[in-house]
Amino acid sequence: IVLASLDFLLCRECGADTADSSYLYNIFSPLALVQSNQSLFGRHSVPVQLLENPLGIRFRVVTISKASCTGVDQWQSDFSWFPGYAWKFCLCTHCGHHLGWLFEPLKSANKDQRTVSKNGFYAIILDNVLSESCK
Repeated sequence: IVLASLDFLLCRECGADTADSSYLYNIFSPLALVQSNQSLFGRHSVPVQLLENPLGIRFRVVTISKASCTGVDQWQSDFSWFPGYAWKFCLCTHCGHHLGWLFEPLKSANKDQRTVSKNGFYAIILDNVLSESCK
């Protein structure tokens, strides 16, 4: 039996491991401008969403249930792309580069929390990560 090798998402800035592709997570934002499935990180049908912040800046993101990035600042509920979830910025644990956001259900968002609970997830900006298998 041949097992499919796993791929890792790496911080584009410093190359640190950010996440294992086996934790890619399907949760869709009703505010996504575009949703599509792409072959990324050694997987087929990875959901990619195009999201826009209030300043008009657009981000292509993938959602993932477990990542190695640190949540900073306070939880915010305004302008959440995922209704019912609070968010905070997520930075690379090695170099501090902005990788995306943590999302936590409003009822369980704790101000000092730096990772997500089992009910939370991460939205990682595709332009800020690389595939480990990228040649």
